[in-house]
Amino acid sequence: MENPSPSESARSHRFAMLYQELFGDEPGFIEDYSSGIEKSIQVRKKDFLFRGRADNLFGNVIIEFKKDLNKQQGEAEAELRRYVAILWSEEPPESRTPYICLATDGVRFLAYTPKVATALPSPENITLQDLKKSDWSKLKAAPEEMYFYLDRYLRRQDMRRQG
Repeated sequence: MENPSPSESARSHRFAMLYQELFGDEPGFIEDYSSGIEKSIQVRKKDFLFRGRADNLFGNVIIEFKKDLNKQQGEAEAELRRYVAILWSEEPPESRTPYICLATDGVRFLAYTPKVATALPSPENITLQDLKKSDWSKLKAAPEEMYFYLDRYLRRQDMRRQG
């Protein structure tokens, strides 16, 4: 019998399979997506080290998988703010990557754009502005909405270079 509450890692890998099925016709897509799974990110400043392990860093999209987004939305948002702070602290303020943050449990998707009011990003001073929410459990006969939702964020033309 299948585990009714798969781990975050299992959810991430299931999404890799879904993305392969949906977007596998694009050369290199799934390889690029897979290379960002469990991406370790860190920055060392004078006396401290910020580090994290993004569930997926795909271009300029940071994805955080949770078991139950209804219960873990705050935790997902805190982790996304931390990842953005780490990544932005390595970039000059005038040319920061325009990240898109996605929090998901595989059914609910919350998309955000991060904003920071200061030159020195920290998780505490980054806000996540809502872009789009989607609850796939409420979709009756509209699988194309799922496709277009994912396409909007994962196949953007202004993707950040990999690596």
